[in-house]
Amino acid sequence: MTTVAFSEIWWVVLIVCLGAYAIGNVNFAVILSKVRGKDIRSLGSGNPGTMNMLRNYGLRMGMITFLLDVLKGVIPTMVLFLICLGKQSPSGVMWQDVLPYIAGVSCVLGHNFPVATGFKGGKGIASTLGMFLFMHPIVGAITVLGVLLYIILAEYGSVGSLVAVSFLSLYIMIETAVRYRGMFCIELLVLDLVLILSVAMSFWLHRTNIRRLIYGTENRVQIRKMLRQIFAKKESRK
Repeated sequence: MTTVAFSEIWWVVLIVCLGAYAIGNVNFAVILSKVRGKDIRSLGSGNPGTMNMLRNYGLRMGMITFLLDVLKGVIPTMVLFLICLGKQSPSGVMWQDVLPYIAGVSCVLGHNFPVATGFKGGKGIASTLGMFLFMHPIVGAITVLGVLLYIILAEYGSVGSLVAVSFLSLYIMIETAVRYRGMFCIELLVLDLVLILSVAMSFWLHRTNIRRLIYGTENRVQIRKMLRQIFAKKESRK
């Protein structure tokens, strides 16, 4: 274990976060839809993300988009985690428990507000889940599976997405506070602020979805119907 002040590694963190933002600019929904001859931004809700891909291109393309966006969130988080592994701040907080989230959220910022397309991007839920899945694989996986089950049954993707991000952020804040026994320091404060930013950004970008939910006009993701169609096609080929 090595004690390292932030002043010694800030430039590494900055480089990784800039790289994470650049990675976030790569929008797989746009790329995959253009391969199919159209731009997802001109279809359905216009959002270049998993849910709109599901509605317009079906389950397979939607899941491919989701997995690629999850991977996009994993990569920068993992890079900074490995760089920080075994390094401790002067106050006793392990940098690997704090700084990787900054890289993950930088990637999400790149996805949501990409400079390449005039700061008009997606909503970043899959990439945010990628960050959480890397940092807390078991809790993250259980949460994602639970949310997927909810979306299949209730067909409201926006609700599932917001619940997942809110729950995982709150879990990490509580788990970290317990692990460090209520310690108050700038490192843990930064972690909490980054997680709050992640939740706030998710709710802000889903504000139209929330409005539609209130008025009962929210778009549904008909995964059960898609699954029935897939099984029907398989049966007809036998």
